[in-house]
Amino acid sequence: MKHIKRLAAPKTWNTFRKQGVYIATPFPGKHRTEMGMAASVVLRHLIPLARNSTEVLRMLRNKSVLVDGSRITERKHSIGFMDVISIPESNEHYRILIDTNGRLAPIKITEKEASIKALKIINKRAHGKAGYTLGLSDGRNIITPSKDHKIGDTIIIEVPSQKIIAHEPLTKGTTIYLTGGKHVGEHGHIERVDGKDITYKPTKGESTTTLAEYALALGKTSPITLP
Repeated sequence: MKHIKRLAAPKTWNTFRKQGVYIATPFPGKHRTEMGMAASVVLRHLIPLARNSTEVLRMLRNKSVLVDGSRITERKHSIGFMDVISIPESNEHYRILIDTNGRLAPIKITEKEASIKALKIINKRAHGKAGYTLGLSDGRNIITPSKDHKIGDTIIIEVPSQKIIAHEPLTKGTTIYLTGGKHVGEHGHIERVDGKDITYKPTKGESTTTLAEYALALGKTSPITLP
């Protein structure tokens, strides 16, 4: 599918629904449909760095756009949650997060922070003598010899090398960022873990209970900038 009608686009796509009829869809495979948008849409509407499709194509052909440290050239390249967009020429860096309305939204970050990425482990399987293959929330797979990583945990990786630099489980005192549920976009610290539920203290307000599957663990102190 090349395009879909704007009115039918996922609610997580933060686009102007009345400015045109159709919107480009990203290539499949990297992010789930609701968690990723085409590079042309991100560069025109979400940040924006280009005024029209011609400028988008020029940026991509000149290899002026990096996603997770690697240059992209396809206008339908999927850019989504936790991806880092870098423009070396202007030394600008952005991370795609989710706002409290449940929509994909960019946040400006530093050059140093642009080299790391937090990803949830969504599946795990044995990989012979090499250890285990971790399936991550942005579609990538990483092999690790450690058996300590569990589904639902977070790993902090260096991009583009994919080197694992930290492992963060859902434990008491851990900073979490919510990626779903009615408290989506909030962040706080875990007070209690009770099976599939967690109770956390948000930065503002009273303690709240939510599902562990919505929580992205970021360690005692978050290594990434949160909104």
